[in-house]
Amino acid sequence: MMQCAFRSVLGAIGVLALAACAQHASSDKTSAGNAASLQPGVTLANPRAAEATAGSNPFPDPPAGYRGLGGALVQGNTVAVVTPDSKAPMAKHDLDVGLLHGIAARGYSESAPSTIRSTDCQGTGESPDSAIKVANLAAASDEVTAGIACARLLHPGTHWLMSQLVTKGDGYISQVALRDTGGNVVLVYTDINRQADELIGDLGG
Repeated sequence: MMQCAFRSVLGAIGVLALAACAQHASSDKTSAGNAASLQPGVTLANPRAAEATAGSNPFPDPPAGYRGLGGALVQGNTVAVVTPDSKAPMAKHDLDVGLLHGIAARGYSESAPSTIRSTDCQGTGESPDSAIKVANLAAASDEVTAGIACARLLHPGTHWLMSQLVTKGDGYISQVALRDTGGNVVLVYTDINRQADELIGDLGG
């Protein structure tokens, strides 16, 4: 069962990778045609697409020394999966992990019941160095959504806005943006290396 689920994720990554490559050919365009619809309520966009750019970048700035690799963000009643910028320098598996992270993050739902408890959330999440690592995960494939759940548990009353994958070349961190009741944005960092390592292992390392 787990292998079938993982194959479907790999298939989805393949679809997204093809779409990202197609968008690379016309990445300087900023028209609505530069975003491809995946399914109702989900949009795939390149960082240069108008739909993905609130100004120049839909995501908060990465921490010093880190670079962003796309992610997922709430836009009204839809969730946009933003692909890594194919023109930016990337390591061997950055594109793969970036797409996996975006797919996983857009699967998060505040209304879905969660088995994550505050005692499962190890670390404060205040910086990449204290990124939350979730204990007692049922599967590595749950790491991104479990991290968002932990971020909200540590900041009660907040709502998920977006998640951006960031790296400085020695692992992967999810930069989670939450909005509190006062309208302020709270940034929380979660470790997603178990999910990334699982993908990289299945891709042959």
